[in-house]
Amino acid sequence: MKKMFKPYLAVSAVALVVDYITVLLLIYIIGLAAHISVAMGYLLGAVVSYFLSISFVFDFRRFEDRAVLESLSYIAIGFVGLAITELIVIGSAVMYQLPYW
Repeated sequence: MKKMFKPYLAVSAVALVVDYITVLLLIYIIGLAAHISVAMGYLLGAVVSYFLSISFVFDFRRFEDRAVLESLSYIAIGFVGLAITELIVIGSAVMYQLPYW
């Protein structure tokens, strides 16, 4: 478990950078609304995290023979995180009257 910490931290950092750059590009270059950009950045970061994690972090796969179940489990957990993120972004935009709509 201890040996997985550094690779997991590196994978998380890469996913965060992908997420953040995607959000910035979509808001400031493409002109999309913040809540849409955040959702797209989050999802792209999650995909990067998943593939890097199964490639470089985990020694074993819990659902080795059931890759679809593993992927669906990861997606379900990701959607919970996405919902929380969207609530924070939309709530903050409303609360602070931000012009990101």
